[in-house]
Amino acid sequence: MRSDEVASSAAAGEDAAAGQRRFREELERIPTVDHDVYGTCLAPAYPSQLLIALGQLANLPIGAWRGQASVDWSLDPSLVRRCRQQARGAGSAPTEAGLRAAEKALIERARAAGLGTDLGELELLARLQHHGAATRLLDCSRNAFVALWFACRWEPDKDGVLIGFELGENAVHLDTSMLHHGIDDLLAMASGRLLWWQPRGLSPRISAQQAVFVFGQVVDEPWGSIRLGTGSVSLGDAGAIPGAALIFVSAKLKAALNGIWAPLLGFSEESLFPDFDGFALAHSVDKPFPSGFITGLFRAIEYPAWVYCHLNSMIT
Repeated sequence: MRSDEVASSAAAGEDAAAGQRRFREELERIPTVDHDVYGTCLAPAYPSQLLIALGQLANLPIGAWRGQASVDWSLDPSLVRRCRQQARGAGSAPTEAGLRAAEKALIERARAAGLGTDLGELELLARLQHHGAATRLLDCSRNAFVALWFACRWEPDKDGVLIGFELGENAVHLDTSMLHHGIDDLLAMASGRLLWWQPRGLSPRISAQQAVFVFGQVVDEPWGSIRLGTGSVSLGDAGAIPGAALIFVSAKLKAALNGIWAPLLGFSEESLFPDFDGFALAHSVDKPFPSGFITGLFRAIEYPAWVYCHLNSMIT
């Protein structure tokens, strides 16, 4: 190697080392919060700190992300929440047997109505969930930013949380050859581990959200009804739940992120729910008009100039 090549290589190594030092310094500046259940979590104050926190986790075996709008919500699939609501006052959490009974009844009722008769149990549950039914499937995304969008979508005045799931040896990946198995067989196959499935082409919104479904047998843990890992430590020193990494999403950070979803990432209810139901929901009575929506409407109708003046005075 020539002397100039040696010098260039050494300079590149020094630049890389300096970059790593700067990254560690920036990481140390990110605040943390202590949560009764989740432990000590990174709590980025700004979007730039959020990117650094995600960079810390980028090399870990995180296969799915879930955003929750409130940090105080339990980590439960919707069918567990539905069973708890029905059993309110009974003094008991849902059991695996109880959840499975409710799940079977849902599947039988759907098929009796002529829905999903050509689908396996898992595919039918996925289709039902994305149309609003409560199932044991936990909605996640392969994309951390999609999960963050969901964490920011509701409860703007509450602190939320972003949860990354380890889907390595701790989980069973379901491919298309396994979809003919019923839920009972899949749970037995997993032997207490998580199962996860990334559907392909099941519906436009599933593809747009890079959706991943995570599920397993019902457990009773401080954080909820799903076991994430088997070890005693969390991933990446971010939170205290085995098999998970957690980032605290403050109400202030939500407000900052809500201003950049559409212009920077193209995220909106229309783009992440690109079907008839999603489009209608994006334009329901309680939704604000998108940017430029009203202006274009009024110009197309060609109201007199005094109408525009009056509308502008109301808007400003």
